[in-house]
Amino acid sequence: MLDRLHLSLDYGYTIILSRVARDLASRGYLTQIGIHHRGELNQWNLACDLMEPFRPYIDMVIIRTNVGEFNAETRRQLIDITSDRVPYDDGRYHLGGVISLYVKECTDALNKRISPSDIKCYEIV
Repeated sequence: MLDRLHLSLDYGYTIILSRVARDLASRGYLTQIGIHHRGELNQWNLACDLMEPFRPYIDMVIIRTNVGEFNAETRRQLIDITSDRVPYDDGRYHLGGVISLYVKECTDALNKRISPSDIKCYEIV
């Protein structure tokens, strides 16, 4: 059971990581240069930094779905996770859109266009 859980968590984290990395790359950022993640062999250091607030959402989904097997159905459910609607900024938005908005705000803060305290985050419900 523990192996299935780890596989499901890793798969979910990878989906979020790839979405964050894509949004960073589309904004012209190198994903290799991170803030807290600094592994020389990690090509996704910055994406790893920015995906951290979304890990608990993956954890919650995995726990709620009570993963019995890591199979095609589990993978399909996790792939669709970016379509989940989550509370954000007085509304409900698709998680994928929230990730994009979050990455934009983080990069705006890195470029000193906004204060880091102005970065909004979604709510886990």
